[in-house]
Amino acid sequence: MSDSLGFDDRSFSSECPHETDALEWWFLHGYYENASKEGRYFMASVFRSRVANDTSDSDHGWFLLLSVLNPTLSQHRFHSRIDRVIRNLATPKYTGKWQGNLDRLIVETYADEVLKYGPPVPIRLADTSVAASTDPFRIVWDDFSLHQLEDGFQINYMEPDRGCNCRFHIKPLRPRIVIDQTESPRADAMTYASYPTMELRGDAAGEEVTGCAWFDHQWGSVK
Repeated sequence: MSDSLGFDDRSFSSECPHETDALEWWFLHGYYENASKEGRYFMASVFRSRVANDTSDSDHGWFLLLSVLNPTLSQHRFHSRIDRVIRNLATPKYTGKWQGNLDRLIVETYADEVLKYGPPVPIRLADTSVAASTDPFRIVWDDFSLHQLEDGFQINYMEPDRGCNCRFHIKPLRPRIVIDQTESPRADAMTYASYPTMELRGDAAGEEVTGCAWFDHQWGSVK
């Protein structure tokens, strides 16, 4: 195993983007607590959607959902963010191809509102774009980042509302589980990769914390 940080394919499977697939997401759920046993649950999901048939960077949209639960106070805080590529799905170029069971006029009216005034609260429209790389796998979007180390993952985020920085190193304790889409007869099947048992170490609001986590990665071509 390499002594330096970064992905080492001899020891750890890469979770880099599969840009030829139309839909993909990375999901991380966990729990952490400090020395005083004060803890929080968190969930971070990053979605990538290819909105056109080619694979240029400008045709990949991103969506972030971050959620934190304080069980002691029964307090839930969250943050939702989309980029302009996702927002632009509301343009006539895409709404004109609508094939769902909602009335087309309703869809076009809603899309017009999104284009004029942005997404509905609490979803935020980001002016910035995601920076994603494959060697090693890394996603950076303003104050949020998820990247792969030689023995696990590191996630960094600002806790919603409280505004404190959280930085965790998450390491698998069991082998990676993979269910390949080619094993399914469904045309819209997705490949599923998961580390269901992971340990968490890091700091939250300047305090050292420990805990556990679960990581999922799914990708495929939705029909």
